[in-house]
Amino acid sequence: MANVNGNLVAKSLVLVAKKVEENKDYLCALDGEVGDGDHGVSMTIGMRAVSRAAKALPINCTPSEAFQSAADAYADEVGATIGPLYEAAFAAAADAVSGKDNLNEIADWVKVYRAMATAIQQLGKAELGDKTLLDAFFPAVDHIQNLSTKGGKLEDALLSTAQTGGHPYFSNDENDMFRAVHDFFGHAATGRGFDPHGEEAAFRSHFAMFSPKARPAMATETRGQNSALNYGPNPGKFAEQKIATLPTAQLITPMGRRSMMMQSIQEAKMAARRNHEDVNNIKDGAITPACAQTCPTQAITFGNLNDDNSLVSKL
Repeated sequence: MANVNGNLVAKSLVLVAKKVEENKDYLCALDGEVGDGDHGVSMTIGMRAVSRAAKALPINCTPSEAFQSAADAYADEVGATIGPLYEAAFAAAADAVSGKDNLNEIADWVKVYRAMATAIQQLGKAELGDKTLLDAFFPAVDHIQNLSTKGGKLEDALLSTAQTGGHPYFSNDENDMFRAVHDFFGHAATGRGFDPHGEEAAFRSHFAMFSPKARPAMATETRGQNSALNYGPNPGKFAEQKIATLPTAQLITPMGRRSMMMQSIQEAKMAARRNHEDVNNIKDGAITPACAQTCPTQAITFGNLNDDNSLVSKL
């Protein structure tokens, strides 16, 4: 990876400004769901100013000077609510890396992002759980900090699609867009973080945006990755993305799973009545819920723990 000096930070800010402007209408549409729909316009005004300031910096500028130029740009150009927030965030980033000539280590960017998130929190008076960008920002910083303790490459920690492996169907841009929508509607909109429960909540929110035919593939991208990341053979590492869909039973919410469980119990009772058997003493193995049926490793066993002769009691 190239040396991340002040000049590269400045160039990166210019590229970010370009991406923000390209997605101005999209940002406004997202904001329109929960706000007044002008976020894309305000961000574009701010990032245009950031881009002009970054281009005016000398080639030998430091990372701190690049971030401070962005802070000054927001202070001068943006009067909306986000102006002071981003001014404070970029100024905090500048302070966090003061005296450094390059930011080549994961720990450097942990300092940058944590300083930015903390500055936004202090100025905006938001707390985790208030359904602001901080509900996604802080867990992301924690994730990068966790990676910094394990070593590894900076680009892997920043989770760019191009470096973590392409997708069988998506282009890198399409995959980035999918992740961005998931983070906004799944995490930021629900106020949930990136822990296992937060990912499950994000999945349910994002899931509702897809048609029934698309949901199995979407579940593989989200619920499947969450399972692999937190409970797979290599916890903390994303699984290689594959062309696959999860079994239908894995697409059902807990309420749906309870309904299917009741259906399995009722079917077993009906079979017992047909065979003139006691419906209150169902034979071991007669009830097999969908989760047990679809488990490829037979890791789920359903039965009566109070019966010493049942299969589940003998495990």
